[in-house]
Amino acid sequence: METIELGTVGSRPVGLSLSQREVWLDQRAWPGSSHLNIGGGAYLVGRLDVPRLKVALDELVAETDALRLAPKTDGSQLLLDQYAADLEWVDMSAVADPRAAMRDWWQERIRQPFALEGEPPWRFALLHANDELHGLTIQFHHLVMDGWGTAQIMQRWSVIYNALAGGEALEPSGSPGYLQYVEESNAYRQSEAFARDADFWSKQLPTLPMPLVVRRHARGRALKLPPSRLAVQGIARSDYARLEAHASALGLTAFNFFLAALALYFSRINNCQEVVLGVPSLNRSGRRYRATPGMFVGVLVLKLTVTEAMTVSDLLVASNAALRGALRHPRYPLSELGKALQLIRSGRDGLFDVLLSFERQDYAVTFGAAQLVDSRQIFSGDARYPLGVTVCEFHADQDLELVLDASSECFAAGEPALLGRRLWHLVTSLMTAPASALKDIALLPPEESWALVQGLHKDVASHDLPQTYVSQFEHQAALRPEAIALVWDGGTLTMPHFDRLAHRLALQLQDTCQVPDSLVALAMARSPAMVVALLAIAKVGAAFATGS
Repeated sequence: METIELGTVGSRPVGLSLSQREVWLDQRAWPGSSHLNIGGGAYLVGRLDVPRLKVALDELVAETDALRLAPKTDGSQLLLDQYAADLEWVDMSAVADPRAAMRDWWQERIRQPFALEGEPPWRFALLHANDELHGLTIQFHHLVMDGWGTAQIMQRWSVIYNALAGGEALEPSGSPGYLQYVEESNAYRQSEAFARDADFWSKQLPTLPMPLVVRRHARGRALKLPPSRLAVQGIARSDYARLEAHASALGLTAFNFFLAALALYFSRINNCQEVVLGVPSLNRSGRRYRATPGMFVGVLVLKLTVTEAMTVSDLLVASNAALRGALRHPRYPLSELGKALQLIRSGRDGLFDVLLSFERQDYAVTFGAAQLVDSRQIFSGDARYPLGVTVCEFHADQDLELVLDASSECFAAGEPALLGRRLWHLVTSLMTAPASALKDIALLPPEESWALVQGLHKDVASHDLPQTYVSQFEHQAALRPEAIALVWDGGTLTMPHFDRLAHRLALQLQDTCQVPDSLVALAMARSPAMVVALLAIAKVGAAFATGS
């Protein structure tokens, strides 16, 4: 393994932008976690001049403010006047399957937290298989870079390399530096625009929304984030092109369809009419900072109303209106809204449970004869939210990936893959049936519905069911979101709704009695509430006793 020596000469303190401060607060809540590591990997196919690649990287760092920022754990940061870039070299020439080994190496490396001790928190590595094949990964702490910024880094690095190769003068990037954004961001904090945005968001979310995803374990706030379960649903380029064309004809985007599909799914399984989802925003002041590398992104909270009387078109229009309204107020920090709603005091670690994002970046770059191919995003493996849904599109010739980053605290093995298929099924259903009532849209794709009703799984849904009846019920509730659990003269309860009610009661029981192995007195008439109480008692590992 070969590296260039690190080195710094001179520095000055710089404040955090509001976007950076949001990341810093999140990292402080989960110290030592790698969930804020971002990055990607790709193969370089073709002859590569490695010394020139290193020189180009030095030039890139010298002209890019964000690559010379050195944040610290106390919330301060330095801007280094100079920084000798580190391009790690890993020899994989003796590996039998270098591409697979490179993917494993990228994944292992992104799990390693950044120290945040005064060095720029990023790492670039070049993995060498032979003179015609290399693997390249760039990884950052979110404090200094966002997903869009990584694409700007790759494109500019390529421009510099190719200019050096051709002996051409390097044209300036022409975009403002990140320090200018830091100053504008902090000036906004004291402006009338900040007050107007605060008023908008307080009206959008006057109270804490109900959770959309049930935690499987009734317990207090964890000291560390749970591991995630990753599932990838492939989307054929031709299918996605049809979706884009259909959306464009309606004056919408593909994003509107994914947003509407998530809203419909979680509204249906939770038997609720109000769904709150998180959506990242570029937050780059229109096109002004579009080519500036750095951390700009903010997170918007979208509240969507979903009723059975609505049609597919109604929901799509509503999702578009909600998104457009939120995008007029993208700079307001989410932490301010959480503080106003007393998020921490309520025992919650987020305003939403489901985050939908698009990673749509152009990685069609070359380094001389070396072409960057098969780009992919790398996920840290720590689940910050119960569910993250990411649509990944990195190259016009590649199929897309719908990646579900699901918390193992909320989803059993196999469930994220099922959910990925359901979401894509819903997206295509919304595209093909615009006039249909939402109540007529099936949540399950035909093949899953057949398997549950008529096929191999009509009696059991899995050969690896957990052993307790509580976990079996939770498994079935996740697998069959439309199944009815309780029927009585006054109505019905679906399995997920029943499970949610029992989970809420279990949380209350945990706070008022010693569990597990406690005896809970039960004095209730036979009713749906009694059945919910029985499941809640079982969830906390207690037993019940009734009067004689």
